[in-house]
Order: sequence, then structure tokens, then C-alpha cells
Amino acid sequence: MPHDETRVTAEWALWGLDRRSGLRGVLAGSGGRFSRGNFAEIVHRYHTGAPAELPQVTIGWTRLRDVPYLTLAIETWRGTGAAPAGDSVTRVFCVPFAPLARARVSYESLYRAFAPLDPPADGAAATVVLPAGEPGKPPGGPAMGTAATLLSGESRPVVIEDAGALPMPERLRFLDEVAWLLPYGMRARLSVSTWTRSTAEHRIRLSFTDHAPSGSRALTWDRPPDLPAGADVPRRYLALLTDSAGSADVRGELASAAAPLSFADPRAVLQALKTAVAVATGESSDIETLLTVCRDMLRQERHEPLVTALGRLDAELRSGDAHKKRAQHRKVIDDLGLMAGHANLSGPLAVLFYSVLLRLMHGPRLDDAAAEKLLGSFSDPPAELLEALRRLSAGAKPVR
Repeated sequence: MPHDETRVTAEWALWGLDRRSGLRGVLAGSGGRFSRGNFAEIVHRYHTGAPAELPQVTIGWTRLRDVPYLTLAIETWRGTGAAPAGDSVTRVFCVPFAPLARARVSYESLYRAFAPLDPPADGAAATVVLPAGEPGKPPGGPAMGTAATLLSGESRPVVIEDAGALPMPERLRFLDEVAWLLPYGMRARLSVSTWTRSTAEHRIRLSFTDHAPSGSRALTWDRPPDLPAGADVPRRYLALLTDSAGSADVRGELASAAAPLSFADPRAVLQALKTAVAVATGESSDIETLLTVCRDMLRQERHEPLVTALGRLDAELRSGDAHKKRAQHRKVIDDLGLMAGHANLSGPLAVLFYSVLLRLMHGPRLDDAAAEKLLGSFSDPPAELLEALRRLSAGAKPVR
């Protein structure tokens, strides 16, 4: 379960026109780990073009010293009352991603917390308390289709046209709705904006726009998109979403999936959705998916769904067909790192866990040579692994 709320401290910068030099740049900022150059890079990366209406919101990501952050840019008119054309300022906040993921904080909550905040005059960082988020009502077809389109493996931006009458808060809510249909960890690689000008050069993955620029993939507001021809993963993802995304449990599992995933590996994202469905329903018979459930539930320290997944794997082993794909199972188990020691797993559950993996990899019995080869990969084999080997070996006790 997510935390009820989370306290985050964000570094910030104020970006706008310096009236003395006539140039745009950082006008003020916090004096922390992010330099003025860091903030300038963020602003240029997510430059949306001269605004038609304000406020507008852009949420992106960055990393500093291998720590992931979300970047929140809120562009408003400068000062109060009517503002001259182009006289806008942007407040940029860099928020650590880890506490956001633990509480499943939504884009809308992030904006609502920082929008009324005046950055501290003394240059200190800005601290806010954010409420935990949960996926809202079941999503509509446009949101599901948009989420699937993002998994085409293409680097070009996805833009949404013909939403001119839609207020900015509704645009932000829709971007949140799309993000809830992806594993939460993808927000550490997802950039979105409530508006971009068609002539702007930016690196925003999903945005609303006045006109689709060349080289982008254009969607029409409030209509299911036509997926790219030959787009196998997006079509399978959309089909699975259509069957399952009405389930709050499935969307809740996606929200719990905070491990980073890349848009460059859409098949891993599809596997994450299969895992979410398997955990929510307990009905999968796909061994790779069930093994992925085991890994993710170990990471999240959730033993009940882990036991369910092990029970399903045991049933597949008893069906008699699993032995035909032992080499494939060994590769999946190795790729997922499942045969390592797990600090949060012990006792009878750990013995069951290793016993199921060993049977998938080697069948119902292990000879001494196979056992010794396996143990040779450990500097200190877990006691539960030794017990599982003892039960499955062909009469010989495994040697430390």
C-alpha cells in the first residue's frame, strides 16, 4: 500500500526575461545541488514555445549523480494583471522521484502543491507535503489508446490535436490518466506537457499542441488512435488494457510497479502489464509472467501474491509440459536474478521458492554434479537453498 502522504524537498529556479540584459535565463534559484546550468539544460530540453495561453504545465525528468528527479515547470504571466506578449516566467522544480513513487503521487497533486508556492526569498529549497495518489475512475478509450501508442518504440513525440477548448487542468488530468495506465516507474522516463507550439523543438514525449509538427505522431483529442502499422506491442498492450483496465486492482498493481522501465524496451512494459494482471487476478499460467511476479513481489516484500504465483508455477510443473522448456526457464530465471540470495525471504517460504525454481530449471531430481555446479556460483549459499537442494538431489547431500 502507498504511504498516506509524503514530504518532499525540491530545488527550484525562476526562469524568465532579464530586463537589464534582454536575455532569458535563470533569474533566481535555490543554492543546492542543481546549478544554474542544470536548470538551463532542463528548460531548453522541455521548451514548449511561446505560449498562447497561461498557465501551462510541463513535467519531465532528469538525473543528477544517478538520482532520478521529476522536473515540474509551471509557466505563468509575469506579475499581475494584463501582461505584454511574451512576458512570462517559468518556475522549475526538481523533485526526488523515490518518495513520489512510494506514495504514487499524481501529476495533478504535484501541480496543486507547487502552483501556489512562492519560492523562498532566501534561496532555500522548497518543501511540500503531497497526498498519496490512486488511479481514479476506469479510463476511457482515448487514454488507453494513447498509453499504447507510447509503446511503439519510436523516439518521435506523440502530440494530441484539436483540444483547444479543453482547460489546462483537464489536459493535465488526462495526462495523469494515461500515466496511470503504465507502470509508475515509467514516470521517471516520461515527459508530458499541457501545451506545446508546433514550431518548438523539444524532447517532450506526450503533449497537447495547436498543430502536429512534422515528424510527430499525431492523435486527435477524444478519439481512439490508429495504432502504427505492424505495432505488435502497442496492439497487445491495448488489447490487454481493454480487457483489464476497468479493474482497479490491475491499475493499482501498475501504480505499485515503481522499478524503472525504458520506453526503448516496450516488450518489458508489456510484460509489466501482464504481471499486474497476474497479481490482480491470480490466474496467469504464463511461466515467464509468473516468474516476473515472483521477482516483483520479492522487491515489494509482498508475500501473499508471491505464494499465489509459486502455487501457479507448481501447478504448471505438475501439468507435465513445463519440462519441455527447461532451458528457456533457466534463462528467464537467470535474467531476473531469481537464484540470488534474498534478504527479505526466509524460512519455509524460501525453501518453497527455491524448490520451485530448481524444478523449473532441472526437473524433479538433481544429480550431484548439477547441485555442485549451482552451489559453485554462491560464495555463501542460503540455508533455504541448501535445504531445497537436499530435498531434490539424487541421494547425495550438496556440499558447501
